Amino acid sequence: MFDRYTRRRQAWLMPVSVLALACLTACSTHQDIQPALHALDTGKLGVQSAQATAVSAKVPAWWEAYDDKQLNALVDKALADSPNMQMAQARLRRVAAQESLARGHDKPQLQAKAEVDRQKFSRHGMYPPPIAGSSLTSGTLQLESSWELDLFGRQRAEIESVVGQKRAAEADVQTAGLILSWQVARAYLELGRAQFQREISVRTLAQREEMLKLIRQRVQAGLDTAVELKQGEGALPDARAQIEAWDEELNKMRHALAYLTGQSPQALAQLLVKDVVEPLPAPDHIPVDLLARRADVMAALWRAQAAGHQVDSARAMFYPNVDLVSYAGYNSIGLEQLLKP
Repeated sequence: MFDRYTRRRQAWLMPVSVLALACLTACSTHQDIQPALHALDTGKLGVQSAQATAVSAKVPAWWEAYDDKQLNALVDKALADSPNMQMAQARLRRVAAQESLARGHDKPQLQAKAEVDRQKFSRHGMYPPPIAGSSLTSGTLQLESSWELDLFGRQRAEIESVVGQKRAAEADVQTAGLILSWQVARAYLELGRAQFQREISVRTLAQREEMLKLIRQRVQAGLDTAVELKQGEGALPDARAQIEAWDEELNKMRHALAYLTGQSPQALAQLLVKDVVEPLPAPDHIPVDLLARRADVMAALWRAQAAGHQVDSARAMFYPNVDLVSYAGYNSIGLEQLLKP
């Protein structure tokens, strides 16, 4: 009776097991995992398709077109000492290290290991006397090699993803440098403008003082009245207030330059723009496709492509891995026996 029941149970248990295994296999496929976002058709937008070209981390020295040595020195110091630039460069070094690590995983690995261990063996363990109950030193010399065969492109996709992240980090460094150099150049030009306006205010005050002298002489001669004298005297405080306002603006611009270049607030207290710096002329026509070559746009494009490679790597994990592993070495209880085959 029991054998008959067992045979019946095995008869329906086998098809159920096969069906369950098929269901689990269907659940582990990636065919139904499709991205929710898709790239836009650039033809419908009226622009050319942007190509992901590598962007150098070096900042182009566009400010040298002003031919101002003080401006060049300020921008160079800002790029060298700015915390924002140092953070961007640190992120680039981190991603570069990740790239080296990813490329290393794609190659055969070789590892050497040496261990020396002193232990007391149990009297009732797996080792017989005279090892049981004694304290001995064991040693291990081992050479291990392994190589994961990238048959389905998982490691290649990981490398491409890290390369995209590295190029995005390089574009971030250039973006940070361009923004910082633009801020320094703008503050420097604003300093020159404030300095020029202060000189005009000083000349205006000197003219009004000369006019006041003439009015006083005309009053003494009986040619003008006290009304004209009051008007001349009232124009002086306004001119002095303008000079003080421009002095405040100069201090603000100097502090801004000191902050951007990583210096103390009083480091540039005596900075003066020696020559009038004319703004660079703007081009007559700027194509829309030029936006695609901006460093920040390229960084976003590289990150999007890196995310796509991460998807490819995740899909490749559905497939089996093929690893080649080998060991060779010596292991013994008692160091005097370690190198004996």
